[in-house]
Amino acid sequence: METTKRIVILLLLALLTTGTTQSAEKQAAAPSNTRTASCLMKITCDSAILPLSYETVDYLLHSSGVGGKAARDILNISPDQAYDLFTIEYAEFGVSGGLGSYG
Repeated sequence: METTKRIVILLLLALLTTGTTQSAEKQAAAPSNTRTASCLMKITCDSAILPLSYETVDYLLHSSGVGGKAARDILNISPDQAYDLFTIEYAEFGVSGGLGSYG
């Protein structure tokens, strides 16, 4: 009788834990319909041919050839949806050192 009670209690606990883990898996599997991507883009060119200013970089990121291609290749969306996806943040480096050195 004592072993039967223990077996029943253990079976109930096993059923309860598997039921709660399955419901947690179903909730986690629901898509959020949001996508986030982050990348660093390095643009280099000859300043005599194309001087880089904020407006030039902004135009390149919002053009179909640069920003639109990145949106199509990485996010699988059309270029007309990609207009407000890009933000420009300047990275300032120390003058005394080069890239990768501290101040």
